[in-house]
Amino acid sequence: MYVYAKSVNGLRSNINEDSIYIPENGNEKRLYILCDGMGGHPDGEVASQLCISKFKEYHSESESLLTTTKRVNESLRQYSKEHPNSAGMGTTLVALILNKRNAEIVSVGDSRVYLITPKDFEQLTEDQSPVWELFSQGVITKDEMITHSRKNILSEALGIHEEPQINLYKIFYPTEQWIFLLCSDGLTDVTTDDEIHEAIKDINSLKEGVEKLGRLAIQNLSRDDISIILVSNYIKAV
Repeated sequence: MYVYAKSVNGLRSNINEDSIYIPENGNEKRLYILCDGMGGHPDGEVASQLCISKFKEYHSESESLLTTTKRVNESLRQYSKEHPNSAGMGTTLVALILNKRNAEIVSVGDSRVYLITPKDFEQLTEDQSPVWELFSQGVITKDEMITHSRKNILSEALGIHEEPQINLYKIFYPTEQWIFLLCSDGLTDVTTDDEIHEAIKDINSLKEGVEKLGRLAIQNLSRDDISIILVSNYIKAV
């Protein structure tokens, strides 16, 4: 298994509120996490870092993804109660677990997971946002989400609600060549799926893919922090 990840500031960002986690060696559980602290809210960077720390801690106890995510949400809310200056902090979450025959994903907010194969490019998660609802209802196209005036509004995030809506997915991924892409909205708010696919379909390393996507987001004037994780069974990290 190969992985490469990077997180950089967006054009309006002085503090990177995103956080990412990838395994440090091949003996660790194949767990990959990306969180985007809510911009404009107190301590967004604290929320994203705490989310990853607690997710790793709780998931190591062999809990279900649903139970783990609920406990993370409780920890974020408890932190806010104990630190009044952080009241209202929140974060998105996407976590990917690669098992032998399938991939499990948990998603809250609008950070995304994609699956890329030689034959397909597919977004596996659904955004929790008003503009995604418009897209799912056929009111706007997916590309039109990028220019919509409400694209930065979330309908769900961890740490905000006592009982958050948590999306769970199980994917029986192909045994052939594949790449998983985890990313924050610093990429997808300004970049179409076609642009993302074009940028990484012929890469020679995961580092090349991550760097190309980061440059693309900046070229498209991304104001938000840009975080990208690429995981593959056939393309090496560097």
